[in-house]
Amino acid sequence: MTGEPARGWGRVAATLRALVFHPGSLTREELTGRRADHLPLVWVLPVLAMAFFALTSLQQRRAAAPSTDVAATCAGSKGDASGLSALLGVAGTPGTTAGLSPEAVGALHVASEVLCDPGPLTRALAFAFPIALLLLMPLSAGLMQAAFRRQMPGFRANWVYGLEVHSALFLLLSALALLSFAGSFLLGFVASVGGLVYTSWNLVRGVQTAYGVSERAAVWRTTAVGVVYALFLIVAVFAVMWVLLAPANR
Repeated sequence: MTGEPARGWGRVAATLRALVFHPGSLTREELTGRRADHLPLVWVLPVLAMAFFALTSLQQRRAAAPSTDVAATCAGSKGDASGLSALLGVAGTPGTTAGLSPEAVGALHVASEVLCDPGPLTRALAFAFPIALLLLMPLSAGLMQAAFRRQMPGFRANWVYGLEVHSALFLLLSALALLSFAGSFLLGFVASVGGLVYTSWNLVRGVQTAYGVSERAAVWRTTAVGVVYALFLIVAVFAVMWVLLAPANR
């Protein structure tokens, strides 16, 4: 019947439509208490994040093995860098590291670990960024609170918008993860570029709607927030990678 609140899968579809096509609207509904047709954002983000991590885990299981030459060299070197140095053509005498400095030998050992067993590094690269995003959510909300203190002076309101924008981001990341199973570099590249364009539009439009500001204000304030946030994100990504790679280096 027309006018009745959506239920079940109808609420799921309505929430996803709002998340994708009407950024910022879910935040306004959460803050005004009008959420009959949509799922709570505090549920949406964990579900989408878990979906992304599940897809990425499956993707990592399908990671390509080393090439035949590299695999043969790795099998024969048994932890010695000489085999890899011969493969790369950097040793003075084939099969030996006698002509290399200690620093070069150390670099070859690192290269050997990456080429012979790329799994830990590729997993760390795949998971570090999304984990860092989740860890920095309080910082993101705090920066938005500082930038839009007149529109949303309270931390909770900015946290709610953070839930929405991160939900949209994990939905996009999940879509990109699904496309990666096609195995097409061109498709992945085009999708990634389109994802960046969409993310920029989603952020600006979402801030306009959620905070009630002009497009110009949304652009320059979110840019200022983004510059500060990016510095912390870079540090967080490297920190998470270090933690993820630590067991492999023991």
